[in-house]
Amino acid sequence: MSAIYCIESEEEEISVVRIQATKEKAVFAKMLVNDVPVYFQVDCGASANILPYKYVEKEKISPCDRTLVMWNGSKVKYLGTCVVRAVNLRNQKKYDVKFLIVDLKDDLTPLLGLKTTEEMRLLTIHKENFISTMFCKKMEVVDKHAEVFNDDLGRLPGIVHLEVGPNHKPVVLPARKIPVAVRDQFKDND
Repeated sequence: MSAIYCIESEEEEISVVRIQATKEKAVFAKMLVNDVPVYFQVDCGASANILPYKYVEKEKISPCDRTLVMWNGSKVKYLGTCVVRAVNLRNQKKYDVKFLIVDLKDDLTPLLGLKTTEEMRLLTIHKENFISTMFCKKMEVVDKHAEVFNDDLGRLPGIVHLEVGPNHKPVVLPARKIPVAVRDQFKDND
């Protein structure tokens, strides 16, 4: 039996990047949760596992104040988190998985996120075949740090004219050299 306790994001908002696919293209894994078969969508873009409340009505749910950000940008508050035993019906392996529990009215598909699907060996990411990168949408940064991007900070009243002293000449500096120890990281691998 394996325990999978991590929710892959420690931030206030947890990303669930699920593209609505046709049934033929979506990948589902059938697991047993509390003796009930559940079809989980395997979602390599999700940073959390999602389970509707109806599957854990008798379980203890720990409160949590974070928000789910869905694939379409909508935000969903969830009821809390719960560690539930999931049994893979194909190989009978048992996993204790931490789920975000959502209300039935949200009508969300049970979901297994990237980290969990890797630990269950449902997916394998071949990281040696690509260069990993982080991306961030402009509005996500603005929303997350709203106190910095409000009308009070960073604005000076009226028209502003800045002057520098006559002895201060503009300077153009050459690009800094990359240290030899890390130079290979920046070479093109064409």
